[in-house]
Amino acid sequence: MLTARLLPAGLVAHDGAPVQPHDALWAWRFDPLVVVVLLVAAALYVAGCRSLGTTRCRSAAFLAGLGVIAVALLSPIDALSAELMSAHMVQHVLLMFVAAPMIAVSVPGPALIRGLPTQVRRSFVSTRRATGLFAGLRWLRAPMRRWMLFVAVLWLWHASALYEAAVENRWVHTVEHASFIGAALLLWSSVLGARRTRLPDGLGVLAVFALMMQGVVLAALITFSQFAWYEPYAAGAPGWGLDAVTDQRLAGLLMWFPTSLINLIIAGVLLAHIVTDEPSRHERA
Repeated sequence: MLTARLLPAGLVAHDGAPVQPHDALWAWRFDPLVVVVLLVAAALYVAGCRSLGTTRCRSAAFLAGLGVIAVALLSPIDALSAELMSAHMVQHVLLMFVAAPMIAVSVPGPALIRGLPTQVRRSFVSTRRATGLFAGLRWLRAPMRRWMLFVAVLWLWHASALYEAAVENRWVHTVEHASFIGAALLLWSSVLGARRTRLPDGLGVLAVFALMMQGVVLAALITFSQFAWYEPYAAGAPGWGLDAVTDQRLAGLLMWFPTSLINLIIAGVLLAHIVTDEPSRHERA
């Protein structure tokens, strides 16, 4: 099983066996790639904040977002994701609807670039200007395209073939998480990012509401299905006192209600911005 391959032997009570309930609390794992990426991102951001004078709230949001990613990918949640669909769904919610909005609110781009060594930063900027670096991704600047990319990534990875491949293969699992985080950061940056580049708050509310509606459709399909969608969980769920269909329904509910609540909170914050900004516009006029 994936869990046995991912976890160091000392973290699993019985080598080669799936994680059992009595082993779950100790099923932490050390993934050098995840740890290095998170530490480098944190170091660059902190260094950049010192130069730019970024507010403490933004810094706290960015570091908290990295912390949520660490919990999703290094804690027992990751180990259990090979045995329980509900645990795998918790990972998805943490990455796409908790960590990504936190990082987007922090507007990390300027701080991360500023945190680079001076020579590297100058080379990066000059290369970008000279060669049109990232020009191939220019189409992603449109918020609607980012929204569509997020929805496409979400639905595609819940197709049986891709989902089962992610459960059974470590590297496919890594690609799945990277695509979730990348698509979510693009989407939430267009809703919660810097004011000069993000959607107007009114359109942001509509985008969040539409996101919630499509998520409800997918969650309802998962929750009310009469059969298990993914074969690997047929063997893993019984070890936790669940059959595969019950585990799947729990996963659907975890997608349905927490994400809907998060979307409603974000929409509420945007609506509050609209209400509080309106007097300021009249004063300026």
